Amino acid sequence: MAKHFEYIGFSGEFTRQLSQVLASSIRTRIRSGRDVNGNPAPALSKNYARAKQRQGLPPIRNWTWSGATLGALGPVATQAGQLAVGFSNPKAARIAAILNARCQQFGASPTDRASVIDAINQMRSKLVRIAA
Repeated sequence: MAKHFEYIGFSGEFTRQLSQVLASSIRTRIRSGRDVNGNPAPALSKNYARAKQRQGLPPIRNWTWSGATLGALGPVATQAGQLAVGFSNPKAARIAAILNARCQQFGASPTDRASVIDAINQMRSKLVRIAA
């Protein structure tokens, strides 16, 4: 009998891992002050930029003050085979919605998608097996 390849579907754990990769990539991009297209986010108002500097924070639009909003960003429960990221508490979700209305930073950028594809390629051996 000839050998053949068997495709193993995405399990819930696998999609959770990929969602974590996506969330980490989005978090890193937002912290660097980039929007969903990878462009620099618009400048903050002068007063807010000075207030952030006084707190020892970079004066850029990067969703950091206390760290709670980006700290709440992570995988959310979905069906197997679906990647989903969101916020683990309603307050962080409201803040993110307000900030995202000013400048769209939350979402999957081309770089974020590339990070997920790289993770899939690294886990490729877990998705396909040779069967007799």
